[in-house]
Amino acid sequence: MQKLMERLLSWQDDAGWGYPIALAGTPGYEWMHDKADLSCTQYAVTALRACQIAGLEVPKDAWLRSIAAADTYLGPIEKTLSTGAKARGEAAGYRYLVDSEATCSMTAAGICVMKLARTGLGNRMPSQPDQTSRRGIDLGLAWLASRYDVNGDVGGEKGWHMYFLYGIERVGSLLEIDRIGATPWYEEGAEWIVKRQHADGYWRAPEAGGDSAHSRQSESDTCFALLFLKRATRAAKTIAVDELMRMQKSSDADVRLRASGRGPVTVWLEGFAERVLAAHADGVRVVAVEYKSGDEVLARVPADPGAPWSGEPLATSLVFDRPGVREVRAVVHARIPGAGEAGTTHELVSQTIKLRVDGLLRPWMLAAAGERASNLVLGQEATSRVSSELVAGNPGAACTDGWQWTRWISAKDDPQPTLSLEFKKGIRASELVIHPACTRYAELGRFDRARRIQVRLNYDKKAIEVDAPADELEPIRVPLGKGAVVNRLEVKVVARDRGGADAGCLGWTEVALYK
Repeated sequence: MQKLMERLLSWQDDAGWGYPIALAGTPGYEWMHDKADLSCTQYAVTALRACQIAGLEVPKDAWLRSIAAADTYLGPIEKTLSTGAKARGEAAGYRYLVDSEATCSMTAAGICVMKLARTGLGNRMPSQPDQTSRRGIDLGLAWLASRYDVNGDVGGEKGWHMYFLYGIERVGSLLEIDRIGATPWYEEGAEWIVKRQHADGYWRAPEAGGDSAHSRQSESDTCFALLFLKRATRAAKTIAVDELMRMQKSSDADVRLRASGRGPVTVWLEGFAERVLAAHADGVRVVAVEYKSGDEVLARVPADPGAPWSGEPLATSLVFDRPGVREVRAVVHARIPGAGEAGTTHELVSQTIKLRVDGLLRPWMLAAAGERASNLVLGQEATSRVSSELVAGNPGAACTDGWQWTRWISAKDDPQPTLSLEFKKGIRASELVIHPACTRYAELGRFDRARRIQVRLNYDKKAIEVDAPADELEPIRVPLGKGAVVNRLEVKVVARDRGGADAGCLGWTEVALYK
């Protein structure tokens, strides 16, 4: 977390934070500007708040620069009849960019940046930033009070309705106010949101478009809706320790085991049962601890049996290769009381605890995340052919657009799903990378999993056959040889494992070429 905070701070400039400049204008990111904006800035400052809550020291200068940046997005002062702010008779909204118009969602963002920076600075607040932030909050709140409407982000894009409402939740929770102007923001917002939940449980703004930026909006809108309903900003003031720390319930086990975390999981000994301590009059002499799942030894931690156990955790970090629930127990190898230094050992066993594992970061993920900018296929004109389609569309565009959320899926009765791409201009490359249709843990096992593929370059008679990784999410890498020129390529599935909900279907999200 410290490293991530340092990286985040390195991206801060006088106007706050923006999108990665290196991506702006590249294929698939044509919509992205290369300036700082208030939307990115509010989430960066929210991240700094999370760092501070976790106990990290956020530099004073980072908070001060955030206040100064937010102030640049404040629009012109206007007169208002609102009585909902201390700066009575004046109001000003906040803008996405310094040269754009004020909106309710961005005014909520500006207020939040000012409030979070004030809280972060505490008694370290200098006089001028104190006045600037107070005034910014008052002016913004007055502007919101005169315009707030649960049915739409005044001045903003209709498609980001849930994003706007979550911004209102942050304002209400951070300022600890029940009303914006005369409106009870939570009651009205919750009623609006609950009425618009789809039968399948998700939310999606009624006005959301069909372009690439909105194609997965049901996921983000569902998150925003739940965050609003939970009043998540208020809840984030404390850390849910009970969710992270799991200890066995009272039992007859010899050993008490404790665990923490949901990615890499740390497990350690907390103590021994009273009867075990009574049986080892000179103390429990631990030789080693094995952490096991079933019969599998996940880790072995040696100890010094020359001295009695005196609270050492004998901890280890467990990394699993799949998400889900894993059962773990500790087996302590301890010297039998009175057996002496050369004596034999016996086993003391803990109760089995269940660990919920998620958030796994595999080495290949870091490589895949950083490769997109080097993909030679992006921006190239390509035509495609497929052996079948589950849903009619443009499979070539779906597999060459650089996006992981668009994909080609074969029909269920296709015995050898095949995708062919022909490029208008030959591409010189040494590696082909094929990303499977399954892109998230939630989809594991949904489609058939390719076990072996056959790749044919241009019109070569000899094909390259490659085994797919065991991890269904991991892309398949095919070496092409140094400097191969690819005018046409064909990818055919020759062996596969049966899937679940969409058994028989198989496909790809991206086909990429690299030097």
